[in-house]
Amino acid sequence: MMSDILSSMKSVTGELVKGNNILISIVIDDKQTLENYFSNLSVGGYVIMPLSEMPWSSCFGMLVDKFGIVWKFNSDADKFLDKVISDKR
Repeated sequence: MMSDILSSMKSVTGELVKGNNILISIVIDDKQTLENYFSNLSVGGYVIMPLSEMPWSSCFGMLVDKFGIVWKFNSDADKFLDKVISDKR
């Protein structure tokens, strides 16, 4: 999944320039694989939000890689979305 970055996120992502104006989202149920990707992509970059449990995900985090690309990581977010959808029915 990809998404644009709002100008209101400037305090977190820094100045928007060509290359950092998108966000790449990875959703993986295997937490060990998610942690490996997070760890490897953070080398030379910086962590915006360490991997941690959130209301919508048992493992969520954000980082900027060494090339300035913002990455968002989610584990089992689909379960949260399924619940939101079923609650509205």
